[in-house]
Amino acid sequence: MAIKTFYSSDFPPNALRVNHMLALKGVKLDYVDINMMKGEQFADGYKAINPDQTVPALELDDGTVLNQVVGILYYLDHEYPDKPMMGREPLEQALILSWIHKIFMTGLMSIAEVLRNGFAPGFEDRALPGPLNVKQIPELMDRGRQKLDFFYEVMNKEMQGKEFLVNEAVSQADIDLYITCKFAAIVRQKLDEEKHSALAAHKARLAGLLGDD
Repeated sequence: MAIKTFYSSDFPPNALRVNHMLALKGVKLDYVDINMMKGEQFADGYKAINPDQTVPALELDDGTVLNQVVGILYYLDHEYPDKPMMGREPLEQALILSWIHKIFMTGLMSIAEVLRNGFAPGFEDRALPGPLNVKQIPELMDRGRQKLDFFYEVMNKEMQGKEFLVNEAVSQADIDLYITCKFAAIVRQKLDEEKHSALAAHKARLAGLLGDD
């Protein structure tokens, strides 16, 4: 099914997970920018397309809308099979999907706990993304920071002697790891490049591949 419109942004990590995949594949889609800093994800026009009010979303010609990141990634990787980012055979695919899930749950979610539970203004009653208003729990900020420190330790150990997470080629797991390490700066918990030198080297490697600063 042909892709009609890709709704994304250049700031939130979930949008960047897809944006960076497309960049590495050299694919350009009909793109509509949703400025989340201005709350455009809550506008009636976008809610009609994606009732979850999240970014990104992928609209197909038949009206189907994919609004979950892993589903979008899977679909795009099959629609544009050159430079596969989700694996070439079942075991490799399973390993990549496993890392994607682990990075999201232990890395990105840790940052979100800090960011949405009192660190940054504008998230009052918005502790979770989407249409449901949820009160903040300030105690989750401490838990998020502890989890993020542990994430750095685990991933630095994993990257010892390796260029990429799975086999010898860049994958979506590497993209997600890079985004997590970079986005952590928003909660002022940057990667310690001396302490976590292997992870820092991976971050620099991905930045070079993506042409990202």
